Amino acid sequence: MGDTIVGVQFGIANPDDIIKRSVVEVTTDKTYQSGQPVPNGVFDSRFGVIENGKVCPTCKQTNQYCPGHFGH
Repeated sequence: MGDTIVGVQFGIANPDDIIKRSVVEVTTDKTYQSGQPVPNGVFDSRFGVIENGKVCPTCKQTNQYCPGHFGH
């Protein structure tokens, strides 16, 4: 038998932690240009990739294994 989970705790990240963990600063509301995610936009591929066969530039994993990444 596996271990039993006895609890889960959640909290709110403070602004400094958010900046430290951030991989992208969103500076534009543009999403796609010529079919590609706009750098520093809300779909910047550094957040993680959703397309099959693409590799996340942050963790070098495919969409199947990339956990997704934070931005600010």
